[in-house]
Amino acid sequence: MNCLVLKTQRLLGKKWTILILQELYHSVELSFNQLSIKLHIPTNKIISQRLHELEKNNLIQRKIIHQKPLSTQYTLTQKGHDLTKIFNLLKTWGKQYQEVSPTCLTTNCNQCLWKKEI
Repeated sequence: MNCLVLKTQRLLGKKWTILILQELYHSVELSFNQLSIKLHIPTNKIISQRLHELEKNNLIQRKIIHQKPLSTQYTLTQKGHDLTKIFNLLKTWGKQYQEVSPTCLTTNCNQCLWKKEI
């Protein structure tokens, strides 16, 4: 596949992917369980698949914390941070055309989702 827009859409268009990236952007570093709780994701399998895809595409970094119990932390890579700039542009576009609430630019998208504002 040579179309970069289509390739990007196939990655980001999967359910939960953008919300995971947004949560990491606003929280800096989160464990698997913290992400699952914050996002209300119904199964661990889904979040595990999305995290694996994001890591494979170098958008997030996984760090294993060797303590008892063993813990895994996730953070955005530089590539992931660069992608969040696009999300902020989308928010600005939405505000300009009144597609989103005025507070959208400073709010985590996940907070709006669970408040049913979207």
